[in-house]
Amino acid sequence: VSQSRYNKLVDKSGNVIGDSLKDVVSKVPKEKATSFWNYMLNLHNIDRAREGKNVFSGVTSEQSQNTVNKLLKENPEFEKIGKSITDWITKFRKAWGVDTGVLDEDIFNELNKTYKNYIPTNRVFTEIEKVGRGANNVSGKFIDLNTPIKRATGSERDINDPIENIAQLLNRIVRAAKNNEVGQDLLNAVRENPKNMSIVTG
Repeated sequence: VSQSRYNKLVDKSGNVIGDSLKDVVSKVPKEKATSFWNYMLNLHNIDRAREGKNVFSGVTSEQSQNTVNKLLKENPEFEKIGKSITDWITKFRKAWGVDTGVLDEDIFNELNKTYKNYIPTNRVFTEIEKVGRGANNVSGKFIDLNTPIKRATGSERDINDPIENIAQLLNRIVRAAKNNEVGQDLLNAVRENPKNMSIVTG
């Protein structure tokens, strides 16, 4: 849903509002993928650790900042690529979260201020745990791109492949937006013709 037939990011009306996730993520050098996602996770941890919600157990904001500085010194291109990914995620969340009524705009803005370099950090669960959570691999539904990094050591549990985590975020928000749209349509139908709808819903 998040990518039109032209392989672009679209809003709920089908208007193109950006590049596809595949195009944005493909800018990550394959030979540096592990270092890049380590950079992204530490960049996010700078803000998360200040809130006591560490991405990496026991890793402080200062330690993550040092890691980020070191990685940027060795790979200055990471900064531009990373910003393009976080900007894409923000644009997607705005279009499919805020603009569809799933996410309150004030909360969205506050989250963006608090976590300026947000990327999802879903944790690895065992097969037994996945059954209760209804989890599955959804990355293939949105992008055809795998990364060499499959998990990163995080807080208590390892972190899933970052690209799969982004794809799962897309799936959750789009599903919520579609469910919300159906609910709003039903509510409007009841308001416009309550007698007939009472017969239908019986």
